[in-house]
Amino acid sequence: MTESRKFHAIFCDDIRHEVTGKTSLIGCYSGVMYLPIFPATLSKLCVYTQLSTPIDQPFEGAISISVMKDEDVLACNDIDGTQLVQMVRHSPMTSPDSDTITLAGGLEFSPLQLEQPCTLRVIAKTEDRAFSSGKLRIALLPTPHEQA
Repeated sequence: MTESRKFHAIFCDDIRHEVTGKTSLIGCYSGVMYLPIFPATLSKLCVYTQLSTPIDQPFEGAISISVMKDEDVLACNDIDGTQLVQMVRHSPMTSPDSDTITLAGGLEFSPLQLEQPCTLRVIAKTEDRAFSSGKLRIALLPTPHEQA
C-alpha cells in the first residue's frame, strides 16, 4: 500500500498563497544553503510539504510532520488524517476526478537561529510508516581558494 504514497518537502525563503488557489514558493533551495558566518540568524525560512495517497487508500488516524535540525525537533505538527482527508475530499479546490488525496501545507521559522553548520530534514509519519524528504544542509560559505 505505502509504495504509492509520496512525500515531498521544499525549503524556501517564503510561501505565498494566492487568491486563485495557486501557491508560490519564493527562493527555493536545492540541497545546500551557504552562510558567510556562524552563528547566524535567518529572518525567515519556510518548508512547504505535500503528502499524497491514492484516493482508495486514505490516511487513517494521526499524521505527524516534523522538521528536524540535526537530531533536535524544531517543529512538529500533529494532524488528524481521517478528518483532514474528509475536508480535502469535499474542498472546492479538489478536482472531482482526482485519483489522489494531497495534504499540502507550510511551516515558517521566523527568525531561525543557527549556532553552527547543520542539516535540516523533514519527516512525515502516517499510520503505517515514516517518510523522509527534503534535506537542507546549511554550511559555511567556502572561501575562494576552497572552491578551486
